[in-house]
Amino acid sequence: MNDLQLSKNFKLSEFVFSNVAADAGIDNTPTVKQIKNMTVLCLTVLQPIRDALGPVEITSGFRSSKLNKHPLVGGSPNSHHRCHSGYAAADFKVRGVFVQDVVEWIRDSPLPFEQLISEPTWVHISSYLHRPKREIMKATHEGGKMVYTLI
Repeated sequence: MNDLQLSKNFKLSEFVFSNVAADAGIDNTPTVKQIKNMTVLCLTVLQPIRDALGPVEITSGFRSSKLNKHPLVGGSPNSHHRCHSGYAAADFKVRGVFVQDVVEWIRDSPLPFEQLISEPTWVHISSYLHRPKREIMKATHEGGKMVYTLI
């Protein structure tokens, strides 16, 4: 199942792999519905980014409920990485392209993303099966916490 092709250049294995899950013995297997949400993200958002900008490395994709709650992950209960309720998310890098350049390209594109976050060393993007908001934020470290501001 992990070799399932989600789009031309993305496989399910890229989304479910997690060092934290492997080290903690956490099952990070998605449901059929969650796979559908990841497929939509790949086909409508990630594949066009890869086609335009080059190879994309997924640094964090699908998170099961248990993985999302793990202290080393610390995900929000409503994280789009859980790929539930029509959402799916991935944190990624584009090889050889600065984060800000990736964010600006996505911002200026017609891609149907829900949320785009410029993180210090990667990009977070999510999709939604219905009307995507195209919300854009920047994450910065302030006082030992990550702060997100709309841009």
